[in-house]
Amino acid sequence: MKKFHFTLALLAFSQTFAALPGQAQSPTDSDLQALRFYMNEANDQAARSEVRRLQLRYPDWVVPEDLGALQQGSPDAAVADIYREIRSGNFARARAIIEETGRATPSWAPSPELLAALSIAESQSNFDQAVSRGEPGAAIKIARANPDLLRCERVNNAWLLAEQYQAAREPALALTTLNAIVRSCTDPNILVATLEKSVAVASLEQLAAMADAARALAPGAAERLTSVETRLRAGLQAQP
Repeated sequence: MKKFHFTLALLAFSQTFAALPGQAQSPTDSDLQALRFYMNEANDQAARSEVRRLQLRYPDWVVPEDLGALQQGSPDAAVADIYREIRSGNFARARAIIEETGRATPSWAPSPELLAALSIAESQSNFDQAVSRGEPGAAIKIARANPDLLRCERVNNAWLLAEQYQAAREPALALTTLNAIVRSCTDPNILVATLEKSVAVASLEQLAAMADAARALAPGAAERLTSVETRLRAGLQAQP
């Protein structure tokens, strides 16, 4: 973010602009968004025009001596900081910024999208750590509590969950997890990989049922899926 230094001329302009009769009130946080944008862009001329527009609309508004404070404490800037902390894995700091911003701007509340991004990122981190530590019980508990981790766009989590069930000696639940994938995800590559992973826990009949479900979801890849099924069946039949 560019650091914007308002000139003395701008400050003098804002302080000497004549107040007009009108309702006594101050700009809302939404009203200040354009000014903050111009400040971020270091657009001095546009910022001066925006200050004048705001003073015309809110004649009793006292322009802060440190106009940069409007930028530094803005929810818009805070939201960017929150997302940055989420991407960095600093979830406690992200929550702290949410609380600080709410106290500084009581009218502000984090969007559902922001809260969802924080929740799933933290859950993903916790799940990955549990898997890395070889703690299947913990990994399973996290995945069960956070179904968004098992969506098709995060299919690797579902595959890992099936492995965690196997490690916990719960092959039936591993198969249930893999079955859910072939009945939900339409990407042929995902379906092929899931069928391949299922041979660790599936019988011939269960493999056939999964292949049927996969073909129903991705009829355009039916030939490929049948070829994979045939290969996997041969492998299972060859086992002692």
